[in-house]
Amino acid sequence: MFSSIRIRLTLSYLLVFGLVQTAVCILVISQRERRAAAEFDVCLEEQARAMANVIEIAAEGELSRYDIQEVRQYARAFGCADFYHEVRRADGTLLESSANLAKHEMRAYLPDLDTLRDRQVMFQRIAGDEVNELLGDGTAMRLLSYYHVPEAGQPFIIQVAMNLAKLDGFNRELRGAFVRVSLLALAAAGLTAWLLSKRSLRPIASLEEKVAEIHPDGLDQRLD
Repeated sequence: MFSSIRIRLTLSYLLVFGLVQTAVCILVISQRERRAAAEFDVCLEEQARAMANVIEIAAEGELSRYDIQEVRQYARAFGCADFYHEVRRADGTLLESSANLAKHEMRAYLPDLDTLRDRQVMFQRIAGDEVNELLGDGTAMRLLSYYHVPEAGQPFIIQVAMNLAKLDGFNRELRGAFVRVSLLALAAAGLTAWLLSKRSLRPIASLEEKVAEIHPDGLDQRLD
């Protein structure tokens, strides 16, 4: 009888621990993923602002004096060359795209110009045929559209994108690590619960032994 009670008590302890552990893991993972996504977006915005500085230095804010080769030279110096980027006039007309985009364009993913002008910075996750042709099937990119207004000269739009494979890979590794740690913790909790249930049932088991020792001739025996 006590064996089945002990098993049920162990499972009860384990269930409570498992629910608490699951809640904590979900909270920690979601917070860490949000932080990683925010850091990813910050990286994109820093690159967009760096590109804006590049254009202001190279063209002095005048898009009529925009020189692609000169901008690319500055871009390498600023560390922007590894990102996918496009530079457009305020009306959406393409001025220059990074060499790694080849024949592809991000025009289809350009937000509404009035909305972008008001917000200045807009993020979106993009996927589809254009992205698949560029990066491979099943891939996605994080795209920042940045409406820049220089101190002198004409406003322009910079679109900067990054492959999300690295961020998605980080999230998968994070979840996998938590699953492995959770399984180990659950196994340790199961052993602990089994030992605790034995300790909890010890007084009842002792009482059962004393009850079993009582004979009809000794009904006046006390149970302490």
